[in-house]
Amino acid sequence: MADNTVTINCHNPATYRTLIKYMRDFNIIHHTYEPKDERAYRIVFKYVHHSVHTADITAEFEAKGHRIRHIINGRHWKTKDPLNLFIFY
Repeated sequence: MADNTVTINCHNPATYRTLIKYMRDFNIIHHTYEPKDERAYRIVFKYVHHSVHTADITAEFEAKGHRIRHIINGRHWKTKDPLNLFIFY
């Protein structure tokens, strides 16, 4: 490939994880995309008043067994006023 790069496509997750572990062990410079089974879902949580704290929403979802990486309160694109929706992943 151009610029002395190599592209490797793995056919199953076990091969992918083995290859990534090998590259990290030997400090090989690499770039990888996150596998689909490890990607976070992005969810829009609507009709919840913007005054509700994000920590309260996170605590409720974690109590149900879900993991929240990041949560933000949506804002109006022009006025930047908080909206009654939360986006989390």
